[in-house]
Amino acid sequence: MECVFAVINDFTAISQSTDPSNIITDTASSHGVPTDCVAKMKGHESFVFECSFSNDRRSLATASHDGSVRLWDVDSHQCIATLNDHTNAAMGCKFSPDDTLVASTSLDDTVRLWDVKSHRCIVTLNVC
Repeated sequence: MECVFAVINDFTAISQSTDPSNIITDTASSHGVPTDCVAKMKGHESFVFECSFSNDRRSLATASHDGSVRLWDVDSHQCIATLNDHTNAAMGCKFSPDDTLVASTSLDDTVRLWDVKSHRCIVTLNVC
């Protein structure tokens, strides 16, 4: 499992956990080392392999062993979409430079391209 740590506004970090939640911690008083849990973002039914912030830092995408990719609102910590077309574990996810698309990879041997606004898969590439 890949462990991701990213800083938002120099005060907040997000890390993946082995349970199905993403944990947001406050780093303001510890020189970048997470100390206090600010919020848990729950929704996945299994552990998260990767998380990726949008370039504007307003959204977060997570890829999970449960096969789903979820889009989250960073401010409210709420899931805004669950993308369920993968048939095996979703291993990775990244936003496009303009934040209009999310690419996801999976053990189902596909790469999927998702429209962020409609939450629909617009392209599926078979990699095997």
